[in-house]
Amino acid sequence: MKYIRISLFFFLLPVFLYSQQVDIATSADRKEIKIGEEIRYKITVQTEANAQVFFPTPEQFVPFEVIRENKIDTLREHDKVRFIKEYGLTQFDTGHYVLRPLRIDVNNREYKTDSLLLAVRNVVIDTLKQPLYPVKSAIEIEKVKDKSSSWLLWIGILLFLGIVAGGYWFFFKRKRQKIENPEAILPPFDRALLKLKNLQNSRYLIESNHKEYYSVLTDIIRKYLEEEIHISATESTTDELLAKLQVFLDAGKLHLSPEVLEELKTVLHKADLVKFAKSKPEDFEAENDRKSIETIVVKTNEGLPDIVETEEENEQDTYQRKRMEVLQKKKRNRYIAIIAAAGLLLSLMVWGTWYAFTMGQREYINMENWITSAYGYPPVTLSTPHVLKREKNSTDQVRFLYKQAKDPLSIMLISTNLKEYIGDAAANAEETQGENALNELVLKMIEMELMRYFQGENIMIKDDPYTTVQGIAGHKVFGSFTQRAKEPEPMRYQSFFFIQGENLHMLLFAYPEKERAMSASLVEKIMTTIHM
Repeated sequence: MKYIRISLFFFLLPVFLYSQQVDIATSADRKEIKIGEEIRYKITVQTEANAQVFFPTPEQFVPFEVIRENKIDTLREHDKVRFIKEYGLTQFDTGHYVLRPLRIDVNNREYKTDSLLLAVRNVVIDTLKQPLYPVKSAIEIEKVKDKSSSWLLWIGILLFLGIVAGGYWFFFKRKRQKIENPEAILPPFDRALLKLKNLQNSRYLIESNHKEYYSVLTDIIRKYLEEEIHISATESTTDELLAKLQVFLDAGKLHLSPEVLEELKTVLHKADLVKFAKSKPEDFEAENDRKSIETIVVKTNEGLPDIVETEEENEQDTYQRKRMEVLQKKKRNRYIAIIAAAGLLLSLMVWGTWYAFTMGQREYINMENWITSAYGYPPVTLSTPHVLKREKNSTDQVRFLYKQAKDPLSIMLISTNLKEYIGDAAANAEETQGENALNELVLKMIEMELMRYFQGENIMIKDDPYTTVQGIAGHKVFGSFTQRAKEPEPMRYQSFFFIQGENLHMLLFAYPEKERAMSASLVEKIMTTIHM
């Protein structure tokens, strides 16, 4: 049995030796500091060279604030490595604090450091060597211009100028181009002759494109007859057009010889054969047909009667005039639709730009131009978008306030002594109910402030424990209320109060329900800057 125990001892000896290969040591350069001074806290881990070491995160150092965290320094000693990491710690409240054991992971195994007792002392002011000066009056600080709004303005101006330039080109330049077209300003007779001249100089016959040649030729005579005699020629077949001309001839509204009408019939039928039956006349025949159409145009112009229009002609002119009015109305409606679409597009672009800028600002709050100041005594240091102004009060309660109609977020800070504020009632509450009684008194005080400064009614109150990022314990009171006005407005509020000995510090934020998202983000940012 004795030999078995000896064998087990030598068998388990390497395990015990391996478990002792991790050596952890901690040190601090001082055990006592003044408010805001830095403690240099060092952690040393000695272990195997290939070990994986994970040092504590800043969240484990509560109630101390980590203001500096150096990179890990390594020092090799034979087959072992010493890992060294240094932290900078501080605290802004006086008292004695215990830094609890910190967790260190080595090769997925947990180790703990030793606890450490540290003292934070107040700064003693020697009023003989450094006399106190009176409090200076508040200074109005010029509001920083919002660069995003100026960019939005310039983008809107550029878009507006682009729409104006496009409209000018569309309505004036294009119209001017139409007027400068010589064919557009000529009467039907002159315009038909000009087109026939241009057809003579074209390359259709040179390129053996007889189909296009005859299409242009018949289109010229059809449009001329439609504009000059007021008959629907472009939409009629050859036989229908000849029948309509015969009606005009029989009624005496047009004077043409049968030879001219027969010549027109011959050219139109030949054009139909070229366009639809793939007939291909000789080039000289095509030129003769062009000359025939030119003669028909001249004869038609000469055959128009110079007498006063009959009643039937008046009806035809009225029809044509109404038809032109309908076409102009359609064109005007089309322009209106284009302008409306352009305006809608411009509005969407401006809204999209505004949305991009404002939503980007909601996601990221720039604290560069915020004001950091100390309020009350003992002082409460706070960073806010606007400075809080001290309010004169007959009581010993100190109140700082920012409340502007143009700004949705209102901020109030109250600093007071509990005994002076509640008198004998507070002393009795401390004896009987202790901390709960004090909390109830503060809740009543918050309710009174909402009623007094914000005309609040229907106040809903919720109370939760709260701890700042610096480790200061307190309470958070939040809820909703209705602001009395001509039109009642739903409001939201958040209040944070901290009782330290006999002193009470309370922050109160109020904002409209419609500005809830942005204002809540501002409150969260402000509370990360509080120091007591």
